[in-house]
Amino acid sequence: MSSPHRCFLALEPDAATRTALARLCPHGDSSWQALNHDSLHLTLRFYGRIDTARMSQLGNSLLQLARPLPELQPAGSLLLPKPDCARVWALRYTPTQVWQRLADAAEQQAQGLGLAAESRPWLPHVSLARARGSATLSLPEPVPAAEDPCFRAAALSLLESVPSPEGRRYLCRARRFLTISIPDGPT
Repeated sequence: MSSPHRCFLALEPDAATRTALARLCPHGDSSWQALNHDSLHLTLRFYGRIDTARMSQLGNSLLQLARPLPELQPAGSLLLPKPDCARVWALRYTPTQVWQRLADAAEQQAQGLGLAAESRPWLPHVSLARARGSATLSLPEPVPAAEDPCFRAAALSLLESVPSPEGRRYLCRARRFLTISIPDGPT
């Protein structure tokens, strides 16, 4: 059996969104380490440790999930997993019906491929920075909410998280580009 891979399903932002998100990342704050510009993503479903065969199945199944998506509206900053023991600073987004249906479909697909059900509700967010050390942290310098960028998805990707000297790196194992966005209506 092959070594397990730590994988997740993510939506990668378009170039303008990625640049706007990177501007929010804290720079010069010794308690936070900004995520690399190329690492910014919105996690749709965390898979955990999976073998190479399951990773291949998940990569091949992306086409079934890929669909046009409207932009997501920002809902402010948050500290994860919770404010009193924060390890991650993120920008949260408000899920719409279209996005929630995609998250539900990804969950059903994962379970259909034999993965355990996700125990936590989906919380759409983009991680912007990781805590350095274990000191009590607060949010980096606040950015006015009007500057928080909407999230426009460019691709649905199967990413593998691998350790590196600079922190975690994300390797793309499969990708489906999303060519258009649609307005989010009641459907």
